[in-house]
Formats: sequence, structure tokens, C-alpha cells
Amino acid sequence: MGLPLSTLRSYRFAAHRWPARQRRHGVSHKIHYILPGIPDDTEHFDAIDAPPLDESARIRRWTTDLAKKYVGQRPDRPETHAQKVAAIHRLTDDNEVAAQIATDVLRRPGVAAKVVSDDTARHMVNKAQVTQHKSEVVHDLIGDDQVAAQVASDLLRRPEVAARVVADDTARHAVNRAQTDRSRQQADAFRSGRCRPGGPFGR
Repeated sequence: MGLPLSTLRSYRFAAHRWPARQRRHGVSHKIHYILPGIPDDTEHFDAIDAPPLDESARIRRWTTDLAKKYVGQRPDRPETHAQKVAAIHRLTDDNEVAAQIATDVLRRPGVAAKVVSDDTARHMVNKAQVTQHKSEVVHDLIGDDQVAAQVASDLLRRPEVAARVVADDTARHAVNRAQTDRSRQQADAFRSGRCRPGGPFGR
């Protein structure tokens, strides 16, 4: 039939819960599928003939969101403050997405004013700014490769720092490549010294 199995199952479920004489023309299959979320058959049979007021259209009708609200499910389109906040939290599990959203909304003066009135949020922003400032100062100081190499050698003696470095693919590959290059250079130097007349292994 070219339909997903889940769609066929939803059709079967709705057909099973709605005898032909109880179905209503002009009411979508989706509504017939949702309303049986009310366990009592009599109640959902009565409900389909008594649609609620759709505030956006100013008429009484069933919509997917109204049906979901009626049976106690979460609507697809959040309406209340709490529903909107919960929906945004679900969408911002990823830190990159969350950072982008926070950056965008903080460009609104009214939003920024409310955020700085939250002690925890303000503290976290200040802490991040200090961390960012320290990072910028360090980057300015390690512009010289010799200084950077010495600092890296010192820092990598800390186990927790080394563990984080090897977790970074780019940094780990750079270290592995440097180790390979060093081993090759040492081998070349060894062969060069052994083969050079008068060298440590010369005859």
C-alpha cells in the first residue's frame, strides 16, 4: 500500500475504537485517533459531538492540539508559559543550540534585563567572562612557539590536563604526528652518525 506500518496501525486502532455509526464526517482521522485516550467509550463518543472553542478561529471545532489537551496529552503547539518553556528546553538539550538561542535572545534589552536579575544566571555569565578573559590573555602570551611549547610541556604533566588533551582529536593527532616525526629524525640522525666516516661506528 506504500504506507508506513505505524500509519496502518493508527488506522486500525481508530477503526477499532470507533464503530461506523459513531464516526463523524468532517472530523479528521487524527481526532478519532486521539479522543480514545479517554478510557470511557461513552465519554469519547459524546465528546466528538461537543467540540471546544478554538480561540484562534473563534469557532467550536476539534483541532489536534485541542483534542490532545482534552485527553491530557501535551499539545503539539505549546500555548501557556510553562508549555513554551518546556518545549524550548526539549529543543535545547544540545549545548551548541542552547548557546545560539541564548545569544540571540540576549540581544533583546528586555530579556537581558530580566536575565541579570537572576543571581545564578548573572553569576554564570560573569564566571564565563572571567574564563574567556583568562583564555584571551593566555593566547596573547603564547604567541611565541618556544613559550607555547614550554607551557604545553608543563601543563601536560598534570594528569587531568593530559586526559582532556588526548580527548581532543585534533590535539591528539598533532601530538602523534610530532612523535612520529621525532622518531624519524632520531632514526635519520642515528643512521647518519653510523655511516659517516669517523663516526661512532666508523672503521
